[in-house]
Amino acid sequence: MNVGVIGLNFKVAPLFLRESLASFSLQELQHTQCVLLSTCNRIEIYFSADDLGAMHERIIEGLPNNLKQHLYSFFNKEAFLHLALTTCGLDSSIWGETEIQGQVKEAYKAASKQQRLSKELHTLFQKSLHIAKEVRARFHLERTSFLLEEEIFSIASSYLPTLPPPLIVGCSDINFKICTFLQRKGLSRFYFMNRTEEKAKLFQNHFSGEVLPFREINTQWHHFPWTIVASKSLHFLLTPSRNTHASPLLFDLALPRNIDPRVHATIYNIDNLHKRLNTKQNNKKKKTSLIASYIQNKIYSFENKIKIYA
Repeated sequence: MNVGVIGLNFKVAPLFLRESLASFSLQELQHTQCVLLSTCNRIEIYFSADDLGAMHERIIEGLPNNLKQHLYSFFNKEAFLHLALTTCGLDSSIWGETEIQGQVKEAYKAASKQQRLSKELHTLFQKSLHIAKEVRARFHLERTSFLLEEEIFSIASSYLPTLPPPLIVGCSDINFKICTFLQRKGLSRFYFMNRTEEKAKLFQNHFSGEVLPFREINTQWHHFPWTIVASKSLHFLLTPSRNTHASPLLFDLALPRNIDPRVHATIYNIDNLHKRLNTKQNNKKKKTSLIASYIQNKIYSFENKIKIYA
């Protein structure tokens, strides 16, 4: 199995450096065998080639110089182990998180549609997803799908005496989950802004609320006591306002960030939130070595069926 991975994650690079790769796409790796895994915690490029060293150098050369000292690389068996651990949520800032399994699957599916992947990459991703499914069942890993939502709700509840309707910027999957959670907690009204008004209206139909013109975002956001932003924009959506009297509560869940850090407000970005959650996860992390040993044994068992070079 000739496979490798080059990556940058929350352990080796702060948020502002990870943003440098957020706009990277498979189009920049034409005629290569690659799967791009891009989340708020990591950007990883999984690749396959007869000459892994040459391909590794080619990919590195195409990346920004200021990132190169922060990159990590794994090859063959180590790349397999890394992806399996990642897919299980054991290499995430929120230990055991479940979202990453779906993100790995979607990255694999997207790459498969854009290019004809090698047998090695198909095997790498299919086996890693299979291992992750087994691990979650065998070790009874708790679902963590609402941890982030709970933390946002907790912060907002402590910051605001009563929770007024929030402004939701970006009709993304994570914002849909957050609205669902907040609705369960008793919030009955939301305000939505999205670049595509049709999608905002879908949110409006599912949740009670009002759609506001996206073009007015920078004249409106500071009027709301709290705002949650999670869009695919590659640029700041919320920028400093002339209104300096209000200091609203802002949650920026995007990578790259959607809120200019110079904004006069209390801002929680994805790294801030994950750091808070991480302190609550220490007891669960004790399982890591046990699960990692299990995964290693699973990988070794595949050696009888496929060639995995050390």
